[in-house]
Amino acid sequence: MAQATVNLKSIRLLCLFTDSVVSNIHAPKIIRAPINPITDITSLYCKTLYKFFLYIGIMQSPICEICLKSDILCGACKEKFDSGATTQLEIDISRFLFNLAGKVKSLADIKILKVFDFKLIIIITARGDGAKIVGRGGSIVKVLAKKFKKPIKVIEHSQFKEFIQNLLQPVSFLGVNTVYTLNGEFYKVRIAEAQQARLQFSQEEFSEIIKALYGCKTELSFE
Repeated sequence: MAQATVNLKSIRLLCLFTDSVVSNIHAPKIIRAPINPITDITSLYCKTLYKFFLYIGIMQSPICEICLKSDILCGACKEKFDSGATTQLEIDISRFLFNLAGKVKSLADIKILKVFDFKLIIIITARGDGAKIVGRGGSIVKVLAKKFKKPIKVIEHSQFKEFIQNLLQPVSFLGVNTVYTLNGEFYKVRIAEAQQARLQFSQEEFSEIIKALYGCKTELSFE
């Protein structure tokens, strides 16, 4: 119990330090709640470190840096996994890239936002990180494809229409219309019917990606 108290004091000091640093870059502060010093100490530590790593430029992924280094998940990351917010593929790819970063320095500060598993694996990164995961001449994405036995597509998060265009490539879209119904609105992405066969995923998969990243309903329309 004495050791837990000492660790808890250290963690709270780290929380205060992290809060004071990230507040200067307008990052959200850590939300604290009454905790059990024994059962919750690891989760609090991981959440705090994740905030700090965000500031200093260490690789960010759907799991924290401690879990990237380990074969098990901390309480916070396990909760995300159990709820479906994080998938096993996201964990596996994040850990693989984290280990690869020891040899490929450009991967050290990448941010992985989401991974989708369809006929091909789609990795969503922060803006500016896509080329780092692709690698020179496609070197890293080829290693990923061999490791996970599927084609890999890497897309940077961006403005809505720009992201749709990058996601649909090599298919181009004709436009995006907002459709209003009694049940709310959705976006209709119009594509030439002649290009339908070139799509790399189904309409349902497309809608799943957009919903996960932008929180809105979309559908593809062929004309």
